[in-house]
Amino acid sequence: MSENPIHNFFITFAKIHLQQANMKNEKDLIARSSNSCELCKFTSNLTVYEVPTNNEEGILICAKCTAQLNKKEELDSAHWACLNEAMWSEIPAVQVVSWRLLNRLKDQSWAADALDMMYFDEDTMAWAKSTGDHENDGSVELHKDSNGMVLQDGDTVVLTKSLDVKGSTLNAKLGTVVKNIRLVADNTEQIEGKIEGQTIVILTKYLRKG
Repeated sequence: MSENPIHNFFITFAKIHLQQANMKNEKDLIARSSNSCELCKFTSNLTVYEVPTNNEEGILICAKCTAQLNKKEELDSAHWACLNEAMWSEIPAVQVVSWRLLNRLKDQSWAADALDMMYFDEDTMAWAKSTGDHENDGSVELHKDSNGMVLQDGDTVVLTKSLDVKGSTLNAKLGTVVKNIRLVADNTEQIEGKIEGQTIVILTKYLRKG
């Protein structure tokens, strides 16, 4: 942080103002949604989802909706039947998210039919298309072990092959247990873990979930 006290004051003030604004926004969304997910109506583990590419607009959604929106889980078609109702929301942000999700599911007849019924004005349609998400299918790239099991941050894994670590004398032997792994964000074929106190990158094809 800067040593200038005036500069530090304004930075602190800005942070407090942002925190207060976020708190107010969340309270407004809780009131608007009656403390339920604005997509599926679930009432637990709710968080604010800022709708790309308009971060001034948010919706309140549950953990499952969040994970699948952020492509951290495979799309559950049965779960997203809720969009048949959410798409008619009076809230533009809910409409936009519903439209984007329906496009991911458009290979299914019910989702394609729902899309045909939706209508946006020019500005809302431009917002809905702004991420380009509507041009992609619903496939999700996830970190998976050698057996196809989905990996998560914090998992314990077991090496299925002895590995030499480049630039180190460390030899990670077959059967070595690696606890509290971290997923490499931009590469679904890699995880990070500690072996003998050293953090290394491990290919997912050489491990199985513990």
